[in-house]
This record gives sequence, C-alpha cells and structure tokens, in this order.
Amino acid sequence: MAPYEQGRYFLTNGDMKPIDWRVKANGDGAFSRYYIPFRWNQRGGSVNVDFTSESCNIALAFDWARTAP
Repeated sequence: MAPYEQGRYFLTNGDMKPIDWRVKANGDGAFSRYYIPFRWNQRGGSVNVDFTSESCNIALAFDWARTAP
C-alpha cells in the first residue's frame, strides 16, 4: 500500500457474520490487523480474506482446527 492509502479488509469464517473493515496505511504504507479464528462449538473451519485498495488487491485463505493439548 502507499503511505496513508485506504483499503478494505473483508474476512469470512464459516457462517459467522463477515468482518468488513476499512483500514488506512501508516506513513510507511503498512497496516496490521489480528484475527484469531477459533469459534465456540466449532472444531475447525476455513477463513477467507480479501484485501483491496487502489494499489493492492490480494486474496488469501487458510484452514484452522482445534487440537488436543
């Protein structure tokens, strides 16, 4: 991202309500958001993230699962 550029961060995790955040880069063109995918009464699932801005467009996905300690 360009410095101070705005973008859209859209995240889905199964049937939960999607997260739709507007974000803004810092002076170095960076931003960060943290998301912990664990959901109550779910053993696992898939997370999808779409990020779009004027200078950047990226999509990613990952699976998650609870494991026994």
